[in-house]
Amino acid sequence: MSGTNIFVESQFPTDISYKSKGGSGFNTSVFSTVSGYEQRNINWSRTLAEYNIGYGIRTADDMAVVVNFFMSVMGKAYAFRFKDWADFNMHNQKIGVGDGTTLAFQVVKTYTIVSQIGLEQTYTRIINKPVVGSIGSVLVNSVPISSSYWSLDCTTGILTFTSGHAP
Repeated sequence: MSGTNIFVESQFPTDISYKSKGGSGFNTSVFSTVSGYEQRNINWSRTLAEYNIGYGIRTADDMAVVVNFFMSVMGKAYAFRFKDWADFNMHNQKIGVGDGTTLAFQVVKTYTIVSQIGLEQTYTRIINKPVVGSIGSVLVNSVPISSSYWSLDCTTGILTFTSGHAP
């Protein structure tokens, strides 16, 4: 099993993750020159989340649940679902531009800031593991589309329209 990426579709208990501290982060190296200028190297193009769940453990039963989960996923060996309470909602997110033919779109979440002079800086995060039932509505040209015309694969984050309903 060495070298494989295994994902367990189980979610870490949300009542314990609710009080966790941490979140997504990047790995960036900053080098300062003698003159005071900085060189920034982006080491990772995607975020990696890290949390301290100790704040959510309130009872011996909570601890038993955490130990059971930890042992089941063999510590860091297997990835699993973890609810980031600071960043789990998506509102008005554009996930793609239809061409009338493409039926499948990767769900993404875009973060944007605009400078005082109007320049934008954007980061787009791929949502590979949306929670079942978490997509409330899908809009095409600002019009809600019935859920009977699309489906969401919660193991890949691919939203697929039924044939004949391509945006």
